[in-house]
Amino acid sequence: MTNRLTTWLSMLFIAILFFALVLLNNQLLSAYRVDLTEDDVYSLSQGSQQILTEIDEPLNLYFFFSDKASKNMTTLRNYAARVQSLLEEYAGRSNGKIKLHILDPEAFSEKEDRAEQFGLTGANIGPAGEVIYLGLGASNALDDQKIIAFFDPQQERFLEYEISKLIYQLINPKQVKVTLLTDLPVAGGQNPLTGSFDQPWTFYTQLQQLYIVDKIGSDASELPKGTDVLMVAHPKTLSDELLYAVDQYIMGGGPSTYFC
Repeated sequence: MTNRLTTWLSMLFIAILFFALVLLNNQLLSAYRVDLTEDDVYSLSQGSQQILTEIDEPLNLYFFFSDKASKNMTTLRNYAARVQSLLEEYAGRSNGKIKLHILDPEAFSEKEDRAEQFGLTGANIGPAGEVIYLGLGASNALDDQKIIAFFDPQQERFLEYEISKLIYQLINPKQVKVTLLTDLPVAGGQNPLTGSFDQPWTFYTQLQQLYIVDKIGSDASELPKGTDVLMVAHPKTLSDELLYAVDQYIMGGGPSTYFC
């Protein structure tokens, strides 16, 4: 398979992935977008709004930003304001299910201790080498915790995706196990044609961020135990044993999708 074909297939999988995941679990991340108005106000995508409707128990979001220590860091402060604006949008659209806390973790303060307890990362980028925090800690009613260690301004295009993913993981603490049946080189590795090492396909790494992923090939004789979702993507000829296992899984009501 040429690199060009691999790239094309990877892009195709990315496009399909957002639709397929919604069909599989009815509560997954769909296409994300960041909508900046003239006043730098973020709006939420339809996928993010759908996730908010599925919150059953209250969530606490703790936004840690070193406001005083970053006094003269205009670029960072502008980005922090955008992050806070987006978080406020989440809270405002959650029907009271999300409580947002804004904290300035000054040095040697209880708020800094709280940031460290979450495991947030402080960067030594202050004017005099001060530690600057710009991260998010979150917890659900069961005391499960998730974090975004540091909001990197260079990753702004993924901002809504990362926040929605964090919320999704808190309201779905039990990870879904996805079995991916394919003979495509989605996991990367050494290219037999060039000898170079290819990176994992984007859709595959995104899938791993949300689920426990077990990849099998057409030479497998059975499906892994505990499979919650089966994804079949361009496999070769399947053995009779594997065909039977897939048939039994589908007949038993297991969710599945097929990419030709």
